[in-house]
Amino acid sequence: MPEKPLVSVIVPAYNCGKFIGQCLESLVNQSYENIEIIIIYDPSRDNTLKVIKRYKEKYPKLIRVFKQRKKTSPAIARNVGIALARGQLIAFCDCDDYFNEKKIEKQVNEMLNNKEIGLTYTDVIIIDESGKIIRYEKAREWNFNNWIKKRFIAFSSVMVRRELITKIKGFNQSYDTFDDFDFLIRLARKTKFKRISKFLTYYRVHSANLSRNKFKSTRNRVKILLHNGYIKLALYELYKYFVKWNIIYRLLKMAKEIKLKMRSLLA
Repeated sequence: MPEKPLVSVIVPAYNCGKFIGQCLESLVNQSYENIEIIIIYDPSRDNTLKVIKRYKEKYPKLIRVFKQRKKTSPAIARNVGIALARGQLIAFCDCDDYFNEKKIEKQVNEMLNNKEIGLTYTDVIIIDESGKIIRYEKAREWNFNNWIKKRFIAFSSVMVRRELITKIKGFNQSYDTFDDFDFLIRLARKTKFKRISKFLTYYRVHSANLSRNKFKSTRNRVKILLHNGYIKLALYELYKYFVKWNIIYRLLKMAKEIKLKMRSLLA
């Protein structure tokens, strides 16, 4: 790997006009200069494309934009970005998140100094819709058994060696959510992960990413765990879902109500 490897930052963009300006601003102002920004744009209902065009016109050599014909999924968008990327190192940034100006520099230095490390991740700062800091969240030191239960890596904090992504054939496009979870499980079998113990990634919590269908999310996590051979953990995920959302209680209550109605009809 060269002394200053090219870093490709892949940014899937969909309905994020409110946030993508801050995301791109953080990327074009990185202290590490040998980067390319690859935006994978899905047709949006807001001004996302307008903001992207403004930055593309201002930084034509730094930013590349690929427009998809229809709404896809994060997995498809990320795979398209990887196919277009020219960098030896790949970073990912969701369009509503953003980087500290030293993030890429710190991660590149770590990966240059330690050839055994195939992926680095950072601590994160959780922010709200307006950008106000909610809390500082330290990631745990890497331990696969802890991570697969707690999922403590924010995907926008990740940087990976390109050749390792090729080895695992990128993201599994059959998952429309939690494709990054599956990606990290498979990658962990090929390489070592390393935490950068600095708050270098801003992760935004807002209405759009809080309104995901809980059952669909659980279903995908369970499918991923089963597909990768973690049967006990898959069952535990189901158990947590039923307990957390009182599904068993609701089903029993519903059955009791139906039974009472049937009795009254037959009386």
